[in-house]
Amino acid sequence: MSFCSECGSQHPKSGSKFCSNCGAPTDDFLPSASAASGLPPPPLDISKGASAPQAVAVAVPFPQVYTAVPSPPPPTSQSMNRDPNQITRSQLYDRSRYPNGGPRGDQNLCCLTFLCAANFAMCPLHWLATCGFDEAVDGLTSHAFWWWCRNIPCSPCDPSAMMPLWFCSEPTGWAASHGQLHTVMVLVKNGADPKRKNCSDNNAFSDAKREKHQHVVDWLNEWQRIEGR
Repeated sequence: MSFCSECGSQHPKSGSKFCSNCGAPTDDFLPSASAASGLPPPPLDISKGASAPQAVAVAVPFPQVYTAVPSPPPPTSQSMNRDPNQITRSQLYDRSRYPNGGPRGDQNLCCLTFLCAANFAMCPLHWLATCGFDEAVDGLTSHAFWWWCRNIPCSPCDPSAMMPLWFCSEPTGWAASHGQLHTVMVLVKNGADPKRKNCSDNNAFSDAKREKHQHVVDWLNEWQRIEGR
């Protein structure tokens, strides 16, 4: 095929040197000005019957660009943000975490038992709490059957039992007065209220402070903070 240098119409290569439409020489005979100048040929006038040349798709390679994507941060656990000094409720009643302490050197439990024999005979749970038998106290007060006998006076199954001959005092007060922290822990765990005051206006907090058992006071403050009472 040959193209007209003026109108751009196509002509079969029949040997004719001039365009049949406008009479201008074809590109076989005379190069067009656009070809000589290196410019692209003029647009074809399709209205005059010339068919437009078909476009040829040419694949142009593009360079691959790699972008570094930062890796997400590792998931954080709630325990990582937890205060190491803060304990849970189950740890609060774990007796292995706290030393029992016990009575001061001038607190003679044998002499106390002799002087208060009548009271302790009436309320054996108070004597067990005073001597620090925490396992026995836990066994008596942790079972569900003590609920039906909690209203019985001086019941050994009631962690809040009151001693009528000594200001209606409770086992927690006797245990706190003699530094028996483990007994205080099991009594509170099984339902005793260390903040309830007896007829002498004392409770486990004031008894432990009066007798200078600071380890019991510290645990009671921790219990108050965790339990929200």
